[in-house]
Amino acid sequence: RLTVAAESDGLDGLFVLSSRIRQAIVAAELPGEVREAIESAYDELCHRLGSEPALAVRSSALDEDAAGVSFAGQYHSVLNVRRGQLLSAYREVIAGMYTAQAIEYRQQRGLRDDSNRMCVGFLTMIDGRSGGVAYTGDPVNPGDRDVRISASLGLPVVVVDGRLPTDTVVVSRDEPRRVLEHSVATTEWRHVCDPQEGVAREQVPEAERRAPALTAEQALSLADQALRLEAHFGSPQDVEWVLDREGRLLVLQSRPLQQVARVDRESARREAGEPMLGGGLCVSPGVAAGPVYWVRRESDAMAFPEGAVLVLPQPLPRYAALLG
Repeated sequence: RLTVAAESDGLDGLFVLSSRIRQAIVAAELPGEVREAIESAYDELCHRLGSEPALAVRSSALDEDAAGVSFAGQYHSVLNVRRGQLLSAYREVIAGMYTAQAIEYRQQRGLRDDSNRMCVGFLTMIDGRSGGVAYTGDPVNPGDRDVRISASLGLPVVVVDGRLPTDTVVVSRDEPRRVLEHSVATTEWRHVCDPQEGVAREQVPEAERRAPALTAEQALSLADQALRLEAHFGSPQDVEWVLDREGRLLVLQSRPLQQVARVDRESARREAGEPMLGGGLCVSPGVAAGPVYWVRRESDAMAFPEGAVLVLPQPLPRYAALLG
């Protein structure tokens, strides 16, 4: 009821409502049967493994990958969680269903809050040397069907949420597969597992800052795996992966890749003339007119005007609520 009532309150009301709901969930007492189920399942896992593993506590909402929608990067996961933080991590993931961008996304697509449920997965944590995502196609150009890989050193946190530059590798779909493009970002910081903080940000040694997150051979192997997943599921895939400390390539999840309709940019450019400004990454393709508005911090987002063209330093999913 609260989210329906907030539809007329504008952007400010949406962010206030989001904060109010999430704080209430995080502060709530868990039902006894839920608490006991989590703790007993963890005890069973510890017995089976012979140790107390750290876990990745991940979101899995019922509406997350329905036809024509994708909440990729919008919901919340908590990484490297120890026994004492299991219940608080569970509440954080449940609360992630009510981020401002998730509420707005559901409203725009007519998805009802009362028919959705947030499920929570507890998985053994993988300490990644590097990780990222692989698309078996181009999200904004369905005609380009090569495999596009984004990768970063450390845990793939920055790839999912778009905070920092990442390596980009393009691998041909046709066999024999080959690397068509490989750009390596300068990595000054990476996210690592920390026994005290869960996930910590550490500075990358100077000598490693230009090291690729994936070798060409690893990129080819990843492309093979991603295309096998596409063949299995029968549609282009968005694959999250990690390379562990032993060099093993592991798939964390695979979901349908959301692609927009193909746009004939060359014809549009010929008709409109040369652009005054180009470059960057288009995250919401189409045609629009309005003032260009920079969002560099949360306070900028709160003042985002109706009908503006959003420009960001990085494509952060949390600002999706600003886009109609």
